[in-house]
Amino acid sequence: MKTGFFQGKAIPFLLLALAAGCGGKDSSPLDLGERQGGVVSADFQTLDDYLDHPTVQMLLDNMPSHTGNSPPEIAGTYDAFGGVIDSTIPGSEIGDSMASYFCFGLGSEGALEVRVIDPTVDDSWARSFIEGSGDQFTVYTAFRSVQEHPDGGHCEITKVNVFSGTRESDGSLSDLHIGCGIVGLIGGCGPLRIDQAKISRLAGTLVGGACSSTPQGPENGNKVQLVIENFLLDSVNIYTNSNPAAVASATVGALGTVSLELDPGFSLDFESARPSAGVDASGNEVLVGEVVAGSFGQDTTAAGETVTYILENVVGQDVFFAPRLVNSSSSEIYAIVNSGIPALDFYPYNETVPGSGLDCLCAMPPNTDPYFIGYYSYDSPGYISPAEANVRVFDAADDQELTAPFAGPFALENGSGGVLLEITD
Repeated sequence: MKTGFFQGKAIPFLLLALAAGCGGKDSSPLDLGERQGGVVSADFQTLDDYLDHPTVQMLLDNMPSHTGNSPPEIAGTYDAFGGVIDSTIPGSEIGDSMASYFCFGLGSEGALEVRVIDPTVDDSWARSFIEGSGDQFTVYTAFRSVQEHPDGGHCEITKVNVFSGTRESDGSLSDLHIGCGIVGLIGGCGPLRIDQAKISRLAGTLVGGACSSTPQGPENGNKVQLVIENFLLDSVNIYTNSNPAAVASATVGALGTVSLELDPGFSLDFESARPSAGVDASGNEVLVGEVVAGSFGQDTTAAGETVTYILENVVGQDVFFAPRLVNSSSSEIYAIVNSGIPALDFYPYNETVPGSGLDCLCAMPPNTDPYFIGYYSYDSPGYISPAEANVRVFDAADDQELTAPFAGPFALENGSGGVLLEITD
């Protein structure tokens, strides 16, 4: 079986290293210094393999954990956000915003499938385990993340993740702590060191179904199995017929995966669906943000084999970002994105508020959950640079700007391009 992966152009290495699940301050209780050697994810095959490892013990000494042999059923895909509460990883500080995407499978005798949804994660050789009782749980998993350097080098990082929290009746996860520790390094990994770690406290929203293993090859040997992994925060329409009038062959949800069986030689195009801001006075649906779209051309995978395509916020030379606004103010707000940047020709922008730029003219009341207002250009040659990207926030009642503009460059989440922005009074 052949598996091919498509990803866009590389983004700066340190950003990748922080975005893939781990991220420092001096004099932290997590800081044990550098330990020579290291392990690989395949070394974690039993619960004791985790509990006996010093990095896991370091994490458990600094975050809640729940033991027991009757944990809750937590199968599902989760979008979690919150903040860093301790870190020794360079570039990460206490108080930094933190987002994490992951899924849990169905538990069986203490074992379950766990997937950290990140395009740099390239193996699942570890076994994952769950403990707990009642509504409280602790999950242990390990994985390898491969970070590519723009110059062609790379860093392979083996990490352990410990998830501890409470499952609520609506399926969400509260008081969720995620501890991430580096347990192995290979290659040019810059300032990263074994035993560096980060602990974050988040809240997790259930956004999809349980993890499930991808079938190994097509059932029909005359077909190609196409697996599409969507790392975008928006659902994406998939087209496998180059005819412009063709209907979508499939839709893959935000942070979701879909598997299709197709005739060899298919072509693949995609475009994001864009979030809805409701309907206008004429009853037409109003979609916000730009379309993230691309074409892979004709596939050359042979019949009987599998090919995987990854959809992310980098398409060719263009990078997109997704502002996620947390409205912690007392006002209803709206936002303008990329003020001062001429709108793309294909985008029907009609300026009705101060400034210029693409906008979400949708009211966003105070809420502890972040609002997703679509994707916008972040780095596109001849159009916009990261330093020009911005988000402006206005009071919906009087059009007064509530805070200084959020100005790029931003630390974008790997794969999704998301960036958390909090608005306060």
